[in-house]
Amino acid sequence: MKQQYFCVVDTETTIDNKVIDFAAVIVDRRGKIYDSIAVIVKDLELSTLWYNEKTGFFNAANLERRIKNYNTIILLSILKSRTIQELY
Repeated sequence: MKQQYFCVVDTETTIDNKVIDFAAVIVDRRGKIYDSIAVIVKDLELSTLWYNEKTGFFNAANLERRIKNYNTIILLSILKSRTIQELY
């Protein structure tokens, strides 16, 4: 049987629907990971992260913590950080 691969993509958006980060994982049908990437778009303002006024992790009260986490990730270079021009 021919090997099948799947690309699973996740994004985080700003309140004006711009992608601020994305991640992708290449897996096979059994879930074996072959490759992955995660990128933060560094020329967008973190203060514009999407949030929901009321619910869960993405609520407005958690916004400051999420921005702090992003800044830590960028500072420690845990994810690749690219400008929009570098992505295109």
